Amino acid sequence: MNAFLLTIGGLAFFLYLVVPVLVLRKMWFDAEPVFETVDHDDPRLPEKARAFFGDVAADIEALGFTPTAFVINREVAPNTTGYIALFDNHAAMDAAAAMFIVSVTGTAAPPILNYNVDFATDFADGGELDTGNASAPGGLPTRRSKQVHRVPRMADLATLYRLHQSLVLQRGGLAKKPLPPKNQAVAAFREAVVSEFRWHAECGRLRLDPAKARYHFTWRGGYMAVWGQLPPILQVCRWLLRRRARALLRQFDLASDYATVDFRQRYEGYSLDT
Repeated sequence: MNAFLLTIGGLAFFLYLVVPVLVLRKMWFDAEPVFETVDHDDPRLPEKARAFFGDVAADIEALGFTPTAFVINREVAPNTTGYIALFDNHAAMDAAAAMFIVSVTGTAAPPILNYNVDFATDFADGGELDTGNASAPGGLPTRRSKQVHRVPRMADLATLYRLHQSLVLQRGGLAKKPLPPKNQAVAAFREAVVSEFRWHAECGRLRLDPAKARYHFTWRGGYMAVWGQLPPILQVCRWLLRRRARALLRQFDLASDYATVDFRQRYEGYSLDT
């Protein structure tokens, strides 16, 4: 019995105290991220990424959005590349983004880390609303002025956007902030990313290195981010996320459209498990 307890204690010590230290040493974010504009069918994109963007672009455009840019960020984090398609709906003053993140391994079929779609609205008073189908909560909290809702792996993007529109209306008709012109969409997206880094640094979760080239986790931010990705905390957070999502969908009479075929199954050709 004592040996068993010592083993459990040792595993817990390693997972919750040693692993975050390893992350602190190796994890960083580019302080001045570069977003390279390319064509959505650029041959440098992984085959699964091209297929994914071809599918979701049709769904997003059917909702009244127009493609504004397709970009690659090769330094999302160490050995990680992000492919991002940006869309604008100027009539509704809403934006959308489809993201496909892979691990850089030097192979023809790099491991897929994540893919998701987000709808976003900025308000004139500085508030932000983001509704997406990421399968897990973010590693770090968001600022109070930014309201984030997740419907994990929601396959029906039309329903996801209807939910976003309902949440916008719930804010009592607040004036929306106009979207940037198409030729400034990438710069605006980059500024939003950099602004998040700056805010986390101000809150003590990230720190800028002496060369001002990269953000690294502080002890506080590192433990906060890693603990949320470890069992059983991750499983509990995912369960709570789905529970809140179903409650939100019921609130707006959209629960029946929360498809049992989730986002991963719909695009099973791009499965995170393959």
